[in-house]
Amino acid sequence: MDFFLKKNKKTPNETGLPDNPVNMETQESFFTAIRALLYCLKEFSLDSEELKTKEYRKSMENLSEKFVAKNRTKKILSAFDKDKKKILLFINKQKNYIYDREKEFRDIIELLNKAMLSLNSENQNFNQKIFQRSEKIEKITLLDDIKEIKNALKQEVNHIKTAITEKQKHDADHLNILSGQVNSLKTELKKAKTAAVIDGLTGLHNRKAFDDFITDLVAQSSVIDSGFSILMADIDDFKQVNDLYGHQAGDEALTTVAQRCEKLTRDNDFSARYGGEEFVIILMGASLKNAVKKANQICNNISSTDHLIKTLQDNKRLKLTISIGIATFNKKDTAETLIGRADKALYAAKALGKNRAVSEDYIE
Repeated sequence: MDFFLKKNKKTPNETGLPDNPVNMETQESFFTAIRALLYCLKEFSLDSEELKTKEYRKSMENLSEKFVAKNRTKKILSAFDKDKKKILLFINKQKNYIYDREKEFRDIIELLNKAMLSLNSENQNFNQKIFQRSEKIEKITLLDDIKEIKNALKQEVNHIKTAITEKQKHDADHLNILSGQVNSLKTELKKAKTAAVIDGLTGLHNRKAFDDFITDLVAQSSVIDSGFSILMADIDDFKQVNDLYGHQAGDEALTTVAQRCEKLTRDNDFSARYGGEEFVIILMGASLKNAVKKANQICNNISSTDHLIKTLQDNKRLKLTISIGIATFNKKDTAETLIGRADKALYAAKALGKNRAVSEDYIE
């Protein structure tokens, strides 16, 4: 990379490359390749708070965006010189992290081996008890008196039954304890994962989950040709609902609209609460034309429905509408520029009278 950029830096334009179609095409290909490599470096990183992976990934995203913005060559070189040290440092930290985790796994395996040996020892003790009882039974057969033999056999059988029952109870207790611990860990892990990505009120993904998803999707789509569109939706005059009926009714109205929006999308689409009464929907693989069609469908469905609000007396139903702004990803986009266009389209929908969908074409 250094060689390519320095070789062309004597030319007068801002990028350091001659102004002709061939070299401009070469430059575009070069920048695309670099963005692809940066994306691969980001995706190859382990997800770890200890390694500060989020900071590392963010620096890769920022560097990638500098190539999209086509800053001056010197600025790109300066940024790359600074970030390549971060890349090497992170790779070394990650190698050490993997080595340490490998050692921990070996320690765990050793502990498990010791536990198995302990279990084998318990089984050996049990087997020894049974063997001792079998020896006594064998001696009983040498007795002459039938009645005495019968009584002795009865006692030994009872001893064996007791030993087996104690062993079974001991094993069952162990299994119950382990099963309880595993189930408890599973439940807590599931709760923690859900709380981290789900909005507690609407049940949609939360803002953090959306920010992470859109950032990764933009990075991936800039390398792999997989288009998508984004809908920014906002409930019209939502403040009036809170003022007239109270915040509890407002929360229910918010949830009702959010869940209806999600039901109108496909399983592979992504819905999230962006903030307040605003939602965002990512339509995977959708062109602008198809996204506009879907947005109009959602608007019409919301406006034509009498929304049941159970917290109001007599199960009162409310008429609600939403406005939607639509934008489609292009390879020059960052997450911020794409969201910005959808947001401007949303404001245009509000300005045009609400209860409608407006695409980015209208604002250009």
